[in-house]
Amino acid sequence: MSKFPMDSGQPVWQVPISDRDSTVHMTAKCHCFINGQSLCGRYQQDTDYYETDVSEDEVSARPSVACKRCHAVWKKKYGSSK
Repeated sequence: MSKFPMDSGQPVWQVPISDRDSTVHMTAKCHCFINGQSLCGRYQQDTDYYETDVSEDEVSARPSVACKRCHAVWKKKYGSSK
């Protein structure tokens, strides 16, 4: 997946970063961010700053790595279930 700028309106799959110490929790699921807001509404993140991207192909192949809510909205909105 190519990297889209945060304000592009394109979906970017990333692992959310903890606000406390800028780390990723070891059980964190990937979330789909558009313009810095996750589709599930639980996270906001500068997707240009953090390099924690996950490819759409990996999310399609292994949906268990993704947030269920983000995955459902992404599939419905973008029709991506390769």
